[in-house]
Amino acid sequence: MADDNKLRDDGPKKGGGEFRVPPRTYILWIAILGAIPLLMIFKNRGPTQADLLTQIQFNQLVQSNLIVSGKIIYDPQSSYLHDVEGKYKKMLGEGRFETRDFRARVRLTNRIENRLLETNLYETKQPNTMLLGLFYSLGPILLIGLLIWFVFIRQIKMAG
Repeated sequence: MADDNKLRDDGPKKGGGEFRVPPRTYILWIAILGAIPLLMIFKNRGPTQADLLTQIQFNQLVQSNLIVSGKIIYDPQSSYLHDVEGKYKKMLGEGRFETRDFRARVRLTNRIENRLLETNLYETKQPNTMLLGLFYSLGPILLIGLLIWFVFIRQIKMAG
């Protein structure tokens, strides 16, 4: 009797409505989505590590005219602190200098900033915050949409 039930064909079988994604695809998507923030973090780093200078060290380099070139990056979040990047000469011995990269987060008053810009060794730059603003504005909407899709719509399709 039990064998008769197994052999009986009731017609075409209905699919469960479930869409199966192979685990390899999930791993691939996780790797791609994880690589995007890592690439954004390491995008601005060069092949060499820059010396991190304090306010006092930066002022000493400016006063001794050892800075070769620089870039003042204006921070839109803070009107007082600015990032300064560039190259300076480091004395190795008697009359020998080595050019090294530096990075400093310093407070520039109007007088010091004008003095730096008058030397023509510095250029100014303001970072573009549009992409970050786009992530902040669209991120919660996409997160809520994905949550609704995973919790409700996917479960309804699996139940049907």
